[in-house]
Amino acid sequence: MDSTIAGGQITQHPSPGVISLELDLHNAADAIAALLTDARAIDSGQDEFGHARGRCYSEAVALLKASAKVGHTIAELRGSKFEHNINVRRQTIAEPDSCDAFNADPLYQGCTYDPSATLRDGRVFVRGKGWMHVPGNWDEGRWRAGLPQNGEGDTPRISGGSNGNFGHQPEPGAE
Repeated sequence: MDSTIAGGQITQHPSPGVISLELDLHNAADAIAALLTDARAIDSGQDEFGHARGRCYSEAVALLKASAKVGHTIAELRGSKFEHNINVRRQTIAEPDSCDAFNADPLYQGCTYDPSATLRDGRVFVRGKGWMHVPGNWDEGRWRAGLPQNGEGDTPRISGGSNGNFGHQPEPGAE
């Protein structure tokens, strides 16, 4: 529907369909924001493998794709002609030679970790190595020097009964 204003210019009023699509576009933007907020709020201890967070992000990406198509449709209905040239390049970022590049404490075998982000089973995420159990008495300096950790190297020898044969001892000379 066109109408003429005082200067003789013709203005276009959006059709009800375009108005409905614009409203849906705003609703999609609100839903995307809510999904991203939900994804950030998920407790990593409860979502050990990241499935719930990944699901939220996947739904947000799907809504972003759909809203881009709706936006393109609205532009076409208004008579706009445009072309998108989006170039996506994958760049590989050179991995540091060692995990020391992060230069933060604490360290486990040369790699940083955050002890406050610990799973229920005691594992922490060690950057460059993944989820690991870090000993509570870990001494990075001894490890770098090639020395055994505190308590290592002085382990008691295995007793004769440790394999379950508590009452039976081998006779001397018998193997």
